[in-house]
Amino acid sequence: MTLNFTSAIEIYALYKFDRNIRYIFLKRVLEIENNIKSSIADVLSKEYGYDNYLKISNFELKQNHNLRNISKLIAHIQNDIARQINKSSSITHYMENYGYVPIWVLANILTLGAISRFFNLMKLKERQNVGLMCP
Repeated sequence: MTLNFTSAIEIYALYKFDRNIRYIFLKRVLEIENNIKSSIADVLSKEYGYDNYLKISNFELKQNHNLRNISKLIAHIQNDIARQINKSSSITHYMENYGYVPIWVLANILTLGAISRFFNLMKLKERQNVGLMCP
């Protein structure tokens, strides 16, 4: 019976390969995330204007539980804005000068999870328009 041992060079090569694969995937996921956020921001700003995107009536209200989920989403977004004041110059600028944050600025600070919840609560027509815009 022969035993095969892995050398330090092989371990290091595997580490480099893993690191490179993770970098490639992360880069592509971030590009996709950015495209989705941009498409959502574009569709909502065209449909509702730059400052009216957080009105409950702009979301899908057909299901009873949606109102609660929409309210939670709006509260979460407002908390994100409050946390970013004085941390993000663009958030601070819009809040101080206009009293609201345009959706295209807000999209930059929202997580993929928050954008996903936002998308799922949007009206069907707007979700379809986002899908048409994504490359």
